[in-house]
Amino acid sequence: MNEKSETSQVVVNKLSYDGKTSQVFGLWLKNIFLTIITLGIYRFWGKTEMRKYLVGRFELNGDRFEYTGRGIELFRGFLIFVPFIVISSFFLFFFFGRDGIDFLFVVIILFIIPMAIYGALRYRLSRTTWRGVRGRLVGSAVKYAALNVGYFILTLLTFGLIVPYWDMKLYQYVAENTYFGDSKVSFNFSTKGLMKLHLLTLLLFPFTLSLSRCWYKAALMRHQCANVTIDGLRLRCVASGGDLALLKIGNYFITIFTLGLGASWIIQRHMNFIAANISVIGDLEKIKFVQAKGKLAMSGEGLADGLGVDVGIL
Repeated sequence: MNEKSETSQVVVNKLSYDGKTSQVFGLWLKNIFLTIITLGIYRFWGKTEMRKYLVGRFELNGDRFEYTGRGIELFRGFLIFVPFIVISSFFLFFFFGRDGIDFLFVVIILFIIPMAIYGALRYRLSRTTWRGVRGRLVGSAVKYAALNVGYFILTLLTFGLIVPYWDMKLYQYVAENTYFGDSKVSFNFSTKGLMKLHLLTLLLFPFTLSLSRCWYKAALMRHQCANVTIDGLRLRCVASGGDLALLKIGNYFITIFTLGLGASWIIQRHMNFIAANISVIGDLEKIKFVQAKGKLAMSGEGLADGLGVDVGIL
């Protein structure tokens, strides 16, 4: 869907999503059943099937997105991960006992999980296409993890004051290593307006059952999108703290009152939230994205899957 301002001639390309809760529920139920009877093996294909459906229900400027990942790629990634964690655990326990396992746990939390997140983002971007052109994430998962560790230490030393800087710096690293086809994303680093809101919502945190942080998270989303550009196009996010709080509260009660069976409804709420709040500013008809050359990896996000890291549904 396109909107054009008569005064500024700014073209606003809104995302649209037309997925059906009944279809998501059917996929979700099928995936659970087949995962159980295959002792967990089918979940890689189930994840892929769900992603294909969800991504394919998004549309921008009349063209649908497509997810081209395969279940076997997720399965291969998981098989690569298993020997790593088993051998590491055995080695550390054999030579250092329980202290070795504790050390491994800390390394996983601070370093391995950020690496897993970056690897998962790299894989998913490479399998997501629009108008036949796929995304691409370069850069180093190790460097991203090292940045995460550094900013975590600074956060402790500054008693949390550096959080907005941390959030924007990590996002900047991902954004500036992202391509769509052969077009590179640019990012303007800025924390303007985030610090005051961060401190205020932290003060209100215990009195609002953490809901005050929704206003910071929404502002962060708007700020991140506003500073992303690619070939003259900009992202825009209009989500408010109230929108995010209602999403969080609604999902909580759906989970409680359906005993977890409302997962498909929660997924739908997240997809509709994305579509309602994210748009692309600029004339997409004037931009001709070109597919980048290079081979795709044969496996994907095994580290994130093996650790059970939640990198989001899409």
